Amino acid sequence: MAIKVKTKIKATKQPAGRLKVKTKIKATKQPAGRLRLDGFDRRLLGKKAAADIDLTPHAGRHVRIWLDVNGAYSTDPSSDHLWQMAELTVPEPEYEEIDTEERDPDGNIIKRRQALPLDLSTATVETWPLPE
Repeated sequence: MAIKVKTKIKATKQPAGRLKVKTKIKATKQPAGRLRLDGFDRRLLGKKAAADIDLTPHAGRHVRIWLDVNGAYSTDPSSDHLWQMAELTVPEPEYEEIDTEERDPDGNIIKRRQALPLDLSTATVETWPLPE
């Protein structure tokens, strides 16, 4: 089941009584450590389809997600970026012990540690307004 992340809307006063609204990109937590960023179409950033980002390799770390200069989403802090899209601390991985069919020399069942799918339900995702 996907968990929606609330997005914020920021309104700024414009000349002649107009109101300019900036919306933040929507981020939806998906099962198995994936985060879905909704698509958008902005004059400065162009058109971008929705994308799922696998955060499993970033378990236990603070991650920023950017739109890079070639239009792809990136978590690489060392490359050039156009805009920061989202930021979150990815939870530590959780493990369970499962029995194997093997036994040690004393006859005890050997257990193996297996990683559970990454659960983003406790993560807080911060998103930023997109430029017009």
